Amino acid sequence: MKKIILTVIEIIILYFSAFAANPESDFDYVFLNNYEKGWLAQVEPSVDKSKDYLKITKYIGKSKIVDIPKEIEGYPVVATVFYGSGFNKVIVPESIIYLGNPYYNMVEHPNAVIELSGSRNTVLIMDGDCFQYFKKLPMETKILTFGDIYFGNVSSITWSKNWKTNPHPYDMGMGIDTLPSYWQFYKRKKITGLLSLATSELTNTSGFTRPQISEHSGEAIKEFIFEEGCEEITGGFLGCCCHLEKLVIPKSMKFIFGGKANWNTLCSDYLYGKLDIEIAPGCQVEFDNRGFYFPENKLTIKSRKRLQEIGYKFQ
Repeated sequence: MKKIILTVIEIIILYFSAFAANPESDFDYVFLNNYEKGWLAQVEPSVDKSKDYLKITKYIGKSKIVDIPKEIEGYPVVATVFYGSGFNKVIVPESIIYLGNPYYNMVEHPNAVIELSGSRNTVLIMDGDCFQYFKKLPMETKILTFGDIYFGNVSSITWSKNWKTNPHPYDMGMGIDTLPSYWQFYKRKKITGLLSLATSELTNTSGFTRPQISEHSGEAIKEFIFEEGCEEITGGFLGCCCHLEKLVIPKSMKFIFGGKANWNTLCSDYLYGKLDIEIAPGCQVEFDNRGFYFPENKLTIKSRKRLQEIGYKFQ
């Protein structure tokens, strides 16, 4: 009987230890420098530039589950820039504000998962490639994503009102294991501040990558829904969604504006079929008159009528 009890206890210990954060010896880490702290503090008020924070730069453990610790030796862990291919699950605590893609992007990770733990009240700055690793998209989490956005093979996407985008930090001259030292700000009409839903309306756009749905993910997407609460979209965001059949624009949408050069269209010029656009009753969206956004010959008759009813003028 004693042996049975001891065996059960051992199993319980092993079970819970599998979900415990990895020991600090599994990671290489450094303190954030002043530029990095200042950059994070611009979007997350809880970051105090006078305090010390840690950034994990490498995972050197052997576990298949990487449970990132909230702190190491009393210092909060707020950023991760490690990546690898020897694990299949990464658990991200609420302390993490900056999450680089933990999975090496030159290797397929069909069973990889990213899971957010705890009750998060802070912004999560996240590589756009990370979306593909969520079993369930974190719709309620305030996410500021950067770079091309990849949803994997999901065909229907709802874009949360809590998600915003920014150009890729690599385009800001950052290294592979460092954070950018500044955000790009823009000023457009009545809205000033950090980049909104998906915009390239920057004060300095030269050399910057426009955030968009990646071509690999775009091939799979047939339906794209902007959640009620989303207010702005820029041209090119859905430019790689060539199989798109349905686009939903909510009543809250205020402004759809173009980009530069050949990226003025919101949707792809190379749609394979017809696109049906649903616009919520009462929507008062404005259109930037510097470009065009919808390939007219690829829209359903109903879609053209809806767009014209809210003031869109085809060129």
